[in-house]
Amino acid sequence: IRDGDQAALGGLFEAYLRLHARGGLHTSPRTLSTYGRGMVRLLTWCGHVAGIMAQDLDADAARRFVAWLQEDLSDKSAAIYTTAARRFMAALRWAGLGEGDPFKGVSVHDRTPAVEKAQPYTLGELRALLGAATPRERVFVLLCADGGLRLAEACALRWSDLDLPEQAARVTGKGGKLRTVALTGRLTAALKAWGETGAAGEVLGASRRRWQQILEALCRRAGVPPRGPHALRHTCGTRLYQVSRDLLLVARHLGHSSVTTAAIYSHLGSADYAAAVAALDGNGSE
Repeated sequence: IRDGDQAALGGLFEAYLRLHARGGLHTSPRTLSTYGRGMVRLLTWCGHVAGIMAQDLDADAARRFVAWLQEDLSDKSAAIYTTAARRFMAALRWAGLGEGDPFKGVSVHDRTPAVEKAQPYTLGELRALLGAATPRERVFVLLCADGGLRLAEACALRWSDLDLPEQAARVTGKGGKLRTVALTGRLTAALKAWGETGAAGEVLGASRRRWQQILEALCRRAGVPPRGPHALRHTCGTRLYQVSRDLLLVARHLGHSSVTTAAIYSHLGSADYAAAVAALDGNGSE
């Protein structure tokens, strides 16, 4: 820390994460890279803005650091780097530097309501996307919109993970957690059609960044406002809740560890809400 040796501190941080993070030895390179960038931001702020040593960070300084992040970053990015900074401080304590958690009770104030961020594609837009999609693109859209897969999960899916006769897929989710996902009939048919092209290995065979670009191009062809791959997953969660009214079922299908996380989908059906309120006209007597 005194010498500003970020490479050495990065090695310390990685060792801590591989021993103590949820993913342990299987912590992904992407997570390590993201947390590394968060560490650099914290060290930069401590050295060049606050003029303190990282191990001397206290709760007030932690709040100032978070405010500094939010000046130039989105709330989501600021939250990610705040988590990285919290974990880095834990790594320093593990190495014998500092006491207590300066980030305890400190969080990024998200200025955008969750409901507004989780806008799904409508059924009409989904039909338009499927109508304009190539066989490979159709598989991608349905893996997210019917299977509820995250972008990373869809891109990592391999043919060996599929049991098409049973209409099921074995998916590796966040933190290396495995879950079995039921497949719809149309997704199974799309996979069979795409598989008949002779594909092997990964089902989709392209990077996450590439699939973001492919979906954006597909949206343009279909005349659909692009909302990104995650909005397809929101479409799945919203539709599944509308037909089941069961948050446990939604959480299981999407791979949420908590029903609380899945609860967002109970708030997305604004049309259902309006219809329910309108129905009050017919209940009771004046």
